[in-house]
Amino acid sequence: MHLADHARLTPDKPALISADTGKVVTFAQLDERSLRMANLFRERGLKRGDHVALLMENNLAFLDAVWACFRSGLYITTINRYLPPDEAAYIVNDCGAKVLISSFAKRETAEALADLIPACPIRLMVDGVIPGWEAYEAARDGASPAPLDREWMGDSML
Repeated sequence: MHLADHARLTPDKPALISADTGKVVTFAQLDERSLRMANLFRERGLKRGDHVALLMENNLAFLDAVWACFRSGLYITTINRYLPPDEAAYIVNDCGAKVLISSFAKRETAEALADLIPACPIRLMVDGVIPGWEAYEAARDGASPAPLDREWMGDSML
């Protein structure tokens, strides 16, 4: 079953639960957040086949971006959170990521990446922000939760 089906049938059921904090994200919340991220990617000029890279620890925001990519026909490249900045930058540059999403917990690595990934203009940070990065939550929450336009998505999942 697709995320949208779970959100429709069991909107208040937990989709994610943080073992560290006990915080819960329901299927309805995950569905809306992923739609917002997909629309944000579109607003920022990403097109089907573009890449988004993720560099973070286990984090509830991780699946927002993953589902947004699934829905949008975007590729997602995960980066091992233990890599040093030069190796993480190699992956970002090699896959041609136009977006890098990291977390405040990985801020030291993220800060060192800035000069190493000039072709990756969109840099979003979860749970806090450092100079040169945009607050993930504000960007996500400012985007539309509207269903995706089939013309933009091609034959991707809704």
